[in-house]
Amino acid sequence: MKVRKSDGGLEEFDIEKIKLVLERISDECHESMNSSDIRIISSSIQQTAEKDYGKVITHEDLRKVVRDTLEQNGFVDIAEAYMRGRAASA
Repeated sequence: MKVRKSDGGLEEFDIEKIKLVLERISDECHESMNSSDIRIISSSIQQTAEKDYGKVITHEDLRKVVRDTLEQNGFVDIAEAYMRGRAASA
């Protein structure tokens, strides 16, 4: 799967980037996500992105998938911080 970046370029989808962002933002929010939470949520993000968007997902759609998955799993504060802090990057 590829991600279409804001500048129109394509790059490989890298779930490790998502995991690192989730760790960082959960620490910043002082709302702990353990390694199991991160593994489960990142897996769900990847599955949803692949199922709903196929071979290419836009940066904006990926952000929405991350936000929605966090919210569905009870991490509303982290979802909000993600959307604020990730406005310019994935």
